[in-house]
Amino acid sequence: MNTRSFDLEELYKTRKKAKNACERDLVDRSLNKIMRENGAVRERREKLIMAVRHDDHRAIQRFQHELIMMRVKETNGI
Repeated sequence: MNTRSFDLEELYKTRKKAKNACERDLVDRSLNKIMRENGAVRERREKLIMAVRHDDHRAIQRFQHELIMMRVKETNGI
């Protein structure tokens, strides 16, 4: 199972346990963000998670930087 699928499952479980509409809204936003991310972002996140698991600090920094730059490009620097 890939990690994003696991994240989605955990968020669905969290949403069921939400105590109020505000908590559900926060979970819904996270779910929506994960479901809308493109393949390149998903791939970088998977690689980042693997780098963290292997304690590879150089790879962690590289993938974090790539994700930040993708976000900047996507939002035009905002």
